[in-house]
Amino acid sequence: MGNRILASVPAVKAVQVDDWVTTRAMRLVRAVVQTGLIFPALSCFCRVTAVGRESLQALNGPAVFVANHVSELDAVVMAAALPPRLRRQSVVVAARDSVFKHKAKARLAQVVVCAVPISRTGGARPYLDNLKQLIERGWSVIMFPEGRVTVTGAMATFRKGAAMIAMDSRVPVVPTYVDGMYGVMRTFRRAPRPGRVTVTFGPQMLAGEGENYARFTARIESTVRELAGPKGVAVDPPTSGSRALDLSYWPSR
Repeated sequence: MGNRILASVPAVKAVQVDDWVTTRAMRLVRAVVQTGLIFPALSCFCRVTAVGRESLQALNGPAVFVANHVSELDAVVMAAALPPRLRRQSVVVAARDSVFKHKAKARLAQVVVCAVPISRTGGARPYLDNLKQLIERGWSVIMFPEGRVTVTGAMATFRKGAAMIAMDSRVPVVPTYVDGMYGVMRTFRRAPRPGRVTVTFGPQMLAGEGENYARFTARIESTVRELAGPKGVAVDPPTSGSRALDLSYWPSR
């Protein structure tokens, strides 16, 4: 009986990952592209200031960086704010149905910020498993757990993916708040406007004993909202037709 039940459960296919994005050669190329082209271009219209970087000195291994999502440029801003030793060994989680929908856009994101895909429309488990494998290899993960870019500038409710990865991999979460990007490059704006952006890193967080995915997610979101100050009070409402990470298949801990 048990064997018949197991046989009826569809197998989860592993994600085919482009291994070249994490090779030593690609890391060197990415560092040259970032420091020689991307960061200077960013500085032409956006002055990035990092706050709380001293707390990152205590990190002696991989972590999951969790930040609010305001703009398509958030990944570049996060890379610019991170210390080089962490930036060189970090991947950025990007939507398979958006960034990875177009080959040229996907390749650009892979070269510039070491983007890796995730599904927002179901079947995300193999993508999360891939991220956990990267953590095992010493890579940190940058995630935007709202699952979409903000419409109003406020934060939306966080999804559980980041907490799942951190808890299952036994690595800390670094709560991060990106302030100012809504004025620089909000949704549907075709060209950026000059402005200042502050990236605030909070103290690393670990799941408490007996804490499940949902409770840890809520605590992470609360901490990021605290970093935002008064701007963290408002909640970005769901938009019609918006896609959010469907993680309902995952064990509810």
